[in-house]
Amino acid sequence: MKASPSAEPTLPTATEAERLLIGGMLLDSESIDKALKIVGPRHFSDPAHRHAFLAILQQRSSGKPLDIGLVLREVKKSPALGEQAAAFLALAMDDTPHALDVPYYAGLVVEADRKRQLYDLAQTAAQDALNGSTSQAVLNDMLAALDDFQREPGVKRRGVEKFDLGELLKLHPRLNPAVIDGLCRQGETVNLISMSKVGKSWLGYSLALSIITGRRWLDRFDTHCGRVLLIDNELHRSTLAHRIPLVAEAMGIEPHDYQGELDVWPLRGNLKSLQQLAGELEAIEAGYYRAILFDAKYRFIEPGASENDNAAETQVYNLLDRIAEKTQSALVMIHHTSKGDQSGKRTTDVGAGAGAQSRAADCHLVLREHEEPGVVVLDAAVRSFAPIEPVTLRWEFPLWRPDALLDASKLKGRLTGGEQRQTEKDQEAMTEIASALLGGPATTRKLRDATGFSRDRMARLIGLMLKRGTIIAGETDANGNTTNEYALAPTEGVVD
Repeated sequence: MKASPSAEPTLPTATEAERLLIGGMLLDSESIDKALKIVGPRHFSDPAHRHAFLAILQQRSSGKPLDIGLVLREVKKSPALGEQAAAFLALAMDDTPHALDVPYYAGLVVEADRKRQLYDLAQTAAQDALNGSTSQAVLNDMLAALDDFQREPGVKRRGVEKFDLGELLKLHPRLNPAVIDGLCRQGETVNLISMSKVGKSWLGYSLALSIITGRRWLDRFDTHCGRVLLIDNELHRSTLAHRIPLVAEAMGIEPHDYQGELDVWPLRGNLKSLQQLAGELEAIEAGYYRAILFDAKYRFIEPGASENDNAAETQVYNLLDRIAEKTQSALVMIHHTSKGDQSGKRTTDVGAGAGAQSRAADCHLVLREHEEPGVVVLDAAVRSFAPIEPVTLRWEFPLWRPDALLDASKLKGRLTGGEQRQTEKDQEAMTEIASALLGGPATTRKLRDATGFSRDRMARLIGLMLKRGTIIAGETDANGNTTNEYALAPTEGVVD
């Protein structure tokens, strides 16, 4: 029977097929590969079923035989199942006639998801038509969306959501809950930045452990207790297993207080870009993690892309925003500084790469060297809180500890007012030169034509950029003469 036009539609689901699909995968581990050729986490409509599916994949990825006990332990973490997880898995296996039916159930799950996507596309088109878009614009958007749908099933096209202020106030009467008071909230992005070999990863571990246990971070910032995910693409698994307990012990945290609440995805030797991880991250139940740490940002960039490319950085942070919204977690990107002296820069300009990263993040946490050895100054630029005062931190392995007796204004290499203004002008000019080099190597003449800088100024700026390692020099033939040619230096990362 057709639904009444005035009735609230019930979107297509295949929850029973989802459940039987999970049962079949548990009955025969060989069926998992068959299922993965058809279905993915994004196709599941029931968050609990999606969580169980991901638990099977996670256990399977270890390379060991499928262990239902380990799957059960992970599924118990699902807020929707909890202690009912064992009964759910047992019933799913009992009700599944045969593992050979897994491809059939996978097809039903995907088919229901595709119908939901088509409904979303139709709703978007209807809303655009009602909100004043021309018929041609609506039709063009529909055709483009349908083309995307046919080429890549499972990827949803997101239209522009439109509200009047009254509707927006009703939907969002208050700010998102804080994760770290004074710094960041659920659904926000954070850049944690410092120069190389300073210890930003260690600071990240203390942050994660503070959130897990709900204790104050750095004796200053209250945290809100919750589970944390660390995605690390630089360190060996044994190094991670050694470092984190060291930090916990120094903080006086017992193993049973954090081991079951900190999940780790070690990616060294199996690098994945943020785009490749997006499907798994977006499938995480909203609110399951209080925070997700990415260490280090530069290795999550898509192969062939550059962190000096504004367009590429904009896409990275657009994707991070989407993941943050889906997971309702605070996303913390551990990142390195640009080369050279950082003392005179604004907090938002310290991170390496294009300017998009400085504008996109909701919070910048920056470590800069203090005049006194072994001391740094933590400064922050925040979006949804009042400004904070800088904090001086002293390194006492394996922790950064607050030292209130030191003057936070005594940064190493701080410039005079005139020097600061000249540095800012030079930085803007060097950014313009770097942008001109995004298209490929160029001679001094080409760079002057692109920027309009004088011969002397260009020579001085190129000298600065070579000294900082921002660009590299080579030689080329120009009209029969050998001349210098410059290119952006390869992006470098650091292990902290």
